[in-house]
Amino acid sequence: MNNSRFARTAGWLALPCLVAAGLLAWYVTREPATPFSASDSADAALVSRGEYVARLSDCVACHSLPGKAPFAGGLEMATPLGAIHATNITADREHGIGAYSLADFDRAVRQGVAPGGRRLYPAMPYPSYAKLSDDDVRALYAFFMKGVQPAAEANIPSSIPWPLNLRWPIALWNGLFAPTTAYAQKPDQDPLWNRGAYIVQGPGHCGSCHTPGGLAFNERALDESGAPFLAGALLDGWYAPSLRQDHNTGLGRWSEAEIVQFLKTGRNRHAVVYGAMTEAFNNSTQFMSDDDLSAIARYLKALPGDPRRDGAPGQYQATAAAPDAPGA
Repeated sequence: MNNSRFARTAGWLALPCLVAAGLLAWYVTREPATPFSASDSADAALVSRGEYVARLSDCVACHSLPGKAPFAGGLEMATPLGAIHATNITADREHGIGAYSLADFDRAVRQGVAPGGRRLYPAMPYPSYAKLSDDDVRALYAFFMKGVQPAAEANIPSSIPWPLNLRWPIALWNGLFAPTTAYAQKPDQDPLWNRGAYIVQGPGHCGSCHTPGGLAFNERALDESGAPFLAGALLDGWYAPSLRQDHNTGLGRWSEAEIVQFLKTGRNRHAVVYGAMTEAFNNSTQFMSDDDLSAIARYLKALPGDPRRDGAPGQYQATAAAPDAPGA
């Protein structure tokens, strides 16, 4: 009698467990929806536009190595779980993305999902690239398919051990921390502010370095609605400073023109590029148009600082010559 009751109870419990397991398996392997159904034709103008979007997005910094073909991958990136390597994103059909449709490319760039439902590690900044516009994704695809020479460079497997290298949990991480919609214009802001917000939050993925991370290695904020956004963070032994209007640790003393000068030339009267920002300058910001640099500066100057975090504004002290000093 007891055995029969136990069997019936176990049977009733097994059914919802099987349903839950089936739903989980579907969720972590599904290919998300995309607005693209086929590959568009790519003319020279679209390829050129895509090259500029690739500069905005600094794709070359992670996907290229000195002495190797551009965008052929290989860069080693350390993580708390082990090393991963940037992949080949040339149009090579065996090792790169040459077999990707526009829809496949869009899922990988904006949602971190490769063909077949394989999840990409969020070292690929798709939580930021999610904000790319459809037009910019289409242009990027045209550039990588038509403007980049295919390279038969094999990808390097990660050194993350099993079972930590299982990728299905990334789908759950995405559901918690990765947005799925493109940047939406703020009607109460002017076009210059909106363009700056789009670049900083989206292709520029500035928050990947300058926003502090959470316990799950997520960025604690993805736009100006969160106070931690661009408030400064430690990165590979460097401090990526606040990009907000913090007077001591951020851009509070910088004018818009000085921000533009820094991004365009790598220096101004306050600072010179260093650390990971050197690569961003070398590969990305110096190639941006003056209009886009002005838009970035306008947006960053609109982000308020936090005196509780930054402290009271420091004062410059003039040093007077000591009385009766030799030569005084």
